[in-house]
Amino acid sequence: ADEAKSLVRAFVKHALDGVRNGERAQYYELLEALDGLEAPDVAQDKLLMLTVLVECVSSLCETNHEELLRTVLGVNPWRCGEATALLVTEFCVNLVSTHTGSLLQTCLEMLVSFFTPPQGYDLALLDKDWLGDNAKERFGTSPSYASAMHGSGRSIDPHGTASLSTPGALRTAETVTAGVVTSVTTILTLVPLAASVLRTVLLRHVPHKSAHKNIQTQYLRCAFRVAETEIGKSLRDALLRGV
Repeated sequence: ADEAKSLVRAFVKHALDGVRNGERAQYYELLEALDGLEAPDVAQDKLLMLTVLVECVSSLCETNHEELLRTVLGVNPWRCGEATALLVTEFCVNLVSTHTGSLLQTCLEMLVSFFTPPQGYDLALLDKDWLGDNAKERFGTSPSYASAMHGSGRSIDPHGTASLSTPGALRTAETVTAGVVTSVTTILTLVPLAASVLRTVLLRHVPHKSAHKNIQTQYLRCAFRVAETEIGKSLRDALLRGV
């Protein structure tokens, strides 16, 4: 396992460094290898590649590696499996702590956008996920993204979400909320400047009053979880005024 990781690390480093010298062949191979991270049965080699990227954020450059950053940061924690979600959020935190100036706002915008589920999620099930008992009676556990999509009557993209044959493969609202909130508070701890940036981001993303009440509730649940922490307490007054 260590040898495999060393080989992957060498490949990733060469691919990233090569872009600066105009050598993009391995970079394109790396991008191809990272395709399909939202699949519930994502291959172990993709997870290994992502694990190495988490450790190699210092080699990344917003200008040279824009497409790779877009690929990884675009992985939605409401759609992907647990292992992928944990790696992507760790990637984001490491990225901010290493590239504070250029990527802080980008990463905070991404994390705050994940306070609420993507389009197509059955919002009634989002509510039941937090209520707990009704959801568990119907699904045995809190509803996953796949079961919520099934309840909405929408089809599920096999490239981006779980199939209906794996209703428990993906993550619940509770799990997603905990992971995203933890990532945001970790960034606040590591980067003192982040609080002022986050304040603006949080207020900009507050759902419109015409949005479904469950979307508004889910967003505010996440926002105030951040604000109720010791490191996030400076955000409370702005949030209360903004909503």
